[in-house]
Amino acid sequence: MNDPLSVLLQRAFDTLFSLPVTGFLVDPVVVRTVCVGRVYRHVKADPRTGRFVDGNLFHTSYVVGFAEHGEFVAVTTLNSVYVCVALEEQRQELIAGLCVLPKLTWH
Repeated sequence: MNDPLSVLLQRAFDTLFSLPVTGFLVDPVVVRTVCVGRVYRHVKADPRTGRFVDGNLFHTSYVVGFAEHGEFVAVTTLNSVYVCVALEEQRQELIAGLCVLPKLTWH
């Protein structure tokens, strides 16, 4: 497949990120306080159970931060880092949604 999103996903796979990547989210959107998308190369993928296998719909845990890395957005949760793979317009929408997330507070 040579569609633009597949090419972008391959570039994400080939990119060295500064933190260990838990998985890659394709077509991510912010829903309340998490990101939802199709997951690829999740470190805990288990083909025997189908858990976290490539292409499955997936949601992160509570998003605590994010950083732009060139054409990608790295979303940080309490225990994980997910690289978000999206075309430009969707990437800008993702960033806008991440910017308005409530900050995590400890009680």
